[in-house]
This record gives sequence, C-alpha cells and structure tokens, in this order.
Amino acid sequence: MTHLKSIATFLGIISFALIVSSCNQEKSKDSKEVAEEHNDAKFEDNQAERDAQFFS
Repeated sequence: MTHLKSIATFLGIISFALIVSSCNQEKSKDSKEVAEEHNDAKFEDNQAERDAQFFS
C-alpha cells in the first residue's frame, strides 16, 4: 500500500510541475514577424549602398 501511495505522490508532483511550467510560458513572436524585423534591420544600415551613392 505504501508503494502505491508513493507512486501517486510522485505522479501528483510531476503533474503539478507540468501545469505550473506550461502556464508560465510567454508567447513567442510569430516567425513571419521576426523575419520581417530581421529584413528591416538588414536594409536599414546599408553602408555599401551609401558608398555607391556618394561616388555616383
């Protein structure tokens, strides 16, 4: 009987830990939004383009 009680306690602790960890997750950004931000940052500071405009 004590073996069954220890298994039930273990499962209860594991279940509680899973519930707590799943409730505290932040929503991650949409991958499309992240890609757009990355592309915007890439094209905002284009030193080669400014150099070409300077020489033309």
